[in-house]
Amino acid sequence: MKLSWVLGASLCFSLAACGGSSSGSDDGGTTSGSNEEGSSSASDNVGSSSFESRYVGVWDFSDEEGVEWYLYIDADGNVSDFDYQGDAVDRGENCYFIDENWAKFTAAGGGTYNYQDEIGELDALVSLSLEDGDIYITALEDVPEYDIAAGEKSFYAGGLANPPAVEDMRAMACQ
Repeated sequence: MKLSWVLGASLCFSLAACGGSSSGSDDGGTTSGSNEEGSSSASDNVGSSSFESRYVGVWDFSDEEGVEWYLYIDADGNVSDFDYQGDAVDRGENCYFIDENWAKFTAAGGGTYNYQDEIGELDALVSLSLEDGDIYITALEDVPEYDIAAGEKSFYAGGLANPPAVEDMRAMACQ
């Protein structure tokens, strides 16, 4: 699953509900996040890969139907996907389908980011915020190909008090 699909199907930018925040280190380890609330207002390194540390980490994209799925945002704003195959829906092996760095947030100025997927299907100006330990992405411009209107609070993923370590999920990659 991709965030671009999520954008189109869910809110078209709406992740399923979950719980508290955590952040990861560049080596894929996880540490406790700051849980600061509010909108992004980092230094504006326009065009850089500078990404606010409070958004770095493993975010829970699991749903009520039993899909176990995590997104990892690294310190450079790269987004990776970890879809557990042994969950109640997939009923597969005890492993993760992993799609590393399939999307990226790049600083656009004013605390905003350009969000782009790897295949050029989506390129949107967004803002990020934390609310009650969960991460939200809001489209700042219309994204007609996904029926998203500017200002829609879209993508949502829950934070985790004890997230799985990225290196552990990578060690469980499906062969």
